[in-house]
Formats: sequence, C-alpha cells, structure tokens
Amino acid sequence: MRTDPLFRAALPTLFLVLLLTGIAAVFMPTDVARAAAAPVDAPAPVVVDEPVEDAEPETLPPLLSELGLFAELSTLRIADGTESYEVRYPIWIDGAVVVRHHRLPEAPVTVGDDGSFTYPIGSVFAMTLSSPSGAVGFAGRKLETRVFKKTAERWLAGAYVWNAAGTEAGLSNGYDRPLDVALPGADGPHVVPGRISCLQCHAGDHDMVLGFVPLQLGREQLHRLADRGRLSNLDPAIARAELPVGSENERAALGYLAGNCAHCHQPGSSSFVPAELDLRPDRVLAAVGREAYRLQGEGAKNVLTARDPHGSTLFRLFERSLSGTNDVTKRMPPIGNQVVDPRGREILRRWIADLDPASSVAVR
Repeated sequence: MRTDPLFRAALPTLFLVLLLTGIAAVFMPTDVARAAAAPVDAPAPVVVDEPVEDAEPETLPPLLSELGLFAELSTLRIADGTESYEVRYPIWIDGAVVVRHHRLPEAPVTVGDDGSFTYPIGSVFAMTLSSPSGAVGFAGRKLETRVFKKTAERWLAGAYVWNAAGTEAGLSNGYDRPLDVALPGADGPHVVPGRISCLQCHAGDHDMVLGFVPLQLGREQLHRLADRGRLSNLDPAIARAELPVGSENERAALGYLAGNCAHCHQPGSSSFVPAELDLRPDRVLAAVGREAYRLQGEGAKNVLTARDPHGSTLFRLFERSLSGTNDVTKRMPPIGNQVVDPRGREILRRWIADLDPASSVAVR
C-alpha cells in the first residue's frame, strides 16, 4: 500500500499525542476523568423540591356558636368543658352586666415562681356584656362577647356582636363598632372594641388574660382549680392571691386599681412610658408625693397628694367623663367606657383622703 509522504511524516507526532493521553487517563482522579469525558454541553441535573403548602393560620370563627363554648346561646348555658368564673375586682364598663367563662385544655396552667400564669395552647376566655336593668328599652339585652383564644402562633382576639334577639353573635373584626344601644348615663352608643383597642389594654400583660390571675380569682377558686389538676404549682399562686396588708380603704383602692388600671400602668405596657406610673398593688404608694410631670390634672401637682383627693392628679383624671369638651387624653381610662364609675370614684376618694403623708416611704 502506498503511503503519502506527508502522512508518514506526521505519524511520530500522532503516536506521541496518543501516548500522553493514555498516561493522563491512568493518573487522573476518577471524578475528574468522568467530568472530562462528559459532553461539554450536557446540562447539570436539577433537583426540584416537592411544593409545600403553608398551613392557613388559625382564626376565630365568624359565629360565636361555632366556638363551642355554649350549648345554648340564648341562655348562655355552657357546653361540656366550659366553666364560669368570677373576679374579685371587676373592670367598670359603664355599668354593663358582665359574666365570664373559660375553657381550658387538659394541660394545666403553668404557674411561675412569681405567681404568674402561662396558659396552655387551646385556652379560651370569654367575657359577655349585657345591658343592666336600668337600660330603658334594652334591659337585659346581650351586647357583645369578648374572646381570647391561645394558639401555637399567637393569641386570637375578637368581639362577637349579639343580634337583637340574643340568639347569635357575629365576629366584629378590625376597628371599634358602635351599637344602637346606650348604657345608662352614657352620652353615646356603646362601642364594641376592635382588635387594636383590645391590644391596647391586654398587650402589656404577661400572657394577655387580665381577669384569670391569682389576685382576681382568690384562694378559694385557686384551690378548686388545683384540686382538678388545672394548675401546675399552687403555692406561688396562693402567695399572689392577696393584697398587701393595709386599712380597709387602702385595700379597696388597691384592688380597684389592680382591676381597672394596673394592666396598662405597669412596666412593659404601652401606657407606662408616657406617665411612668406603676399602679400595681405593691408599687402604688411610690406615687405619693411624686410630681406628675407628664400627667397634669388641673390644680394637681402630684400623682397622689396625701389627704387631698382633688390635689391628686390620679383622682382628677379619673373623675373626668367624656361629656362636653373634655379631652380624651386627660381622663383615665381613655378608652373602654364613657361614664365615670361612681363606686370607684368614692373608693379612691376615701383612700386618698385617708393617706398618711409618710406612705411613700413604705412601699411594699
């Protein structure tokens, strides 16, 4: 066979290239060799995760009947698992009649060493307001049921507005909602609070609920709860169930302030920063003789002036109503009611009139 001279001249170079390629294949790491042998334009494999559907966050149902607290709404007959409870220092809401219920899961309420409550997931608390017998044309009518429910993510808050027949209540979300009912003495219609108003009072508390705490429940109810395994640690709760020792007037005032004011006026709440006023029972007396530099009441220089109710800013702001041209920022509380509580006013008046000027140095 005849071989072209040019081809014969290129044979040594060709053999050298083939020899070097074989040697490189022997010593090259396996994974590198595979990558070198793969086609240049071969796409890298793409791993696609299976789509994961986000669970819808739990919400309160649109109707109160769907919450399962009551077997019969018209009479508020409770369902299995729901219990009623009472508070010793009820909040004033323009004289409305208030009943309270709770439904707790099997897990007990955790009691901290300081007596604070942490409620298990699934806990539900409800407060139903009705017009009193003095409400002309609306006597005994159910107005609203305020509900708090604890989920794994957060507390759900809402108010259910009752129909005129008192047979069902629908969830009112968002903003405050005025009704066609005025409670006795109020200048305007009763207002059902929206979520924002609810959180103004409840957000500063340890675990949102204001009434279901040792001081409000008292020793008898605490013992009943513990006997049924509803509390994890009874002793710290019992220790927080009583007010500091004091006169009858003082104890009545400290209890009233605890039930109506201290949930906002304490460290950690949105209302504490502007006034820096702590109205918890064991801290109230620190305000005696202290200048009210951010809460000025007409003719009152100090937060509390011993033996001078009208010279005390706390009292002056409390006794102002929403009527006339009164500024909402210069009354206490600024939300939640329209009418001054006459019983509460007298409790505070008697206490301040009886205060010892030396009380501020005896903070307990």
